[in-house]
Amino acid sequence: MAVCDICDTPGQGTIVKAGDMSRAVRNGFNPFKAGLAPDIMEEMVGESSYDSWRESAINGPTSTTDWNVCADCIEVLKPYLGKAAKSEDSHTCDFCGKIFARSDTVAMVDDSVAEKMEQLCGFHRKGQASALDPAGRLRWVACQECTNQFHQAAKGFLKKQ
Repeated sequence: MAVCDICDTPGQGTIVKAGDMSRAVRNGFNPFKAGLAPDIMEEMVGESSYDSWRESAINGPTSTTDWNVCADCIEVLKPYLGKAAKSEDSHTCDFCGKIFARSDTVAMVDDSVAEKMEQLCGFHRKGQASALDPAGRLRWVACQECTNQFHQAAKGFLKKQ
């Protein structure tokens, strides 16, 4: 029998695509704060229950499967799904997952720079490069915060040389 993947309520609900759920979680959806997560789930995972759940929903095993979501949970989730629906006017940072306005795009980098960002900052790219530069080459997109963090790390690295 099907159950809600958020609250364990029995029954078939709305199917939410894995990528949409991951983006909704990045946008702030928190079933623990909303009182949707079963008590047993919180007891099993402990104090870091939300952090563990969030990591799984964004990068872990639950980030690759669709979600069955009951009527009550979908009502709480809907505002985050609305934000998650990527429009033509937005980008998603390929390093932290933040959705931001296309006009705020700070960096579009190739694989070699993306690798340096991972080495210096501990970033982990999600998926594959997501944007085309004006010349039509596939590039990784970085938000303002990730770009700033990389610049600071690079300055520190160069000072040590």
